Amino acid sequence: MPHYKYLIVGGGMTADAAVHGIREADSDGSMGLISAEENPPYNRPPLSKGLWKGEALEKIWRGTEKQNVTLHLGRQARSLDPSKKIVTDDQGSVYTFEKLLLATGATPRRLPFDDGSIIYFRTLGDYRNLRALTEHGRRAAKAHSYRPYSRPASAKACMFSYGRPSKGKSDVQRIQFPRGFTFRNNSRTRCLI
Repeated sequence: MPHYKYLIVGGGMTADAAVHGIREADSDGSMGLISAEENPPYNRPPLSKGLWKGEALEKIWRGTEKQNVTLHLGRQARSLDPSKKIVTDDQGSVYTFEKLLLATGATPRRLPFDDGSIIYFRTLGDYRNLRALTEHGRRAAKAHSYRPYSRPASAKACMFSYGRPSKGKSDVQRIQFPRGFTFRNNSRTRCLI
C-alpha cells in the first residue's frame, strides 16, 4: 500500500500546477498522482487549437514526471475515507496520504440526443480519435460555449463549428445558436463536445 505525504487525484493542468507548487515548497516529500488518463499531465488548449495547425505533439507535455512524483495512470479513484486518510482506486489499489488534493476537473455534459456518434472532446485520446477520423476524409463538428470577455458573464453564446481539418487548415463554418438555446453547461466548461 503506497503511502504519500501528498496525494493528488486528477491528472490535468491543475494537478500538474499543484505538483510544481508543492515541489517549490517541499522538494523531498513523497508525492503520488492518480489519473484516469493513460498519459501524464499535458496542456489541453493545443488539442483544439495548435495541434490542428501543425504544432508538434511533443510541445503539449508539462514535464510532471520530472518532479519526483509517482504517477498512477489509467486509474480512477473510487472511494475516499478521510478519517483514515485512504483512497482506493478502480483496480483495488489502496493509497494512504497525509495531505490530499482533489483536482479532478470537469466532464462534459452528455447531450440527451446522443446516439453514440458524438465525440466528447476533452482528452488526448479524444484528439487522436477525432484526428484519425478527419484524416480519412470524414467531416467533424465541434460545439462549445463561448463567453466573450467584453460582455457580462451572464451573456453566453453557443457556437457551432463544422469542418474537416486537414494539414493545418479547415473549412470550418461557425453558426451562433439562437438566443435562448442552451446546453446548460457550467460557466467553467468551455468545450461541450
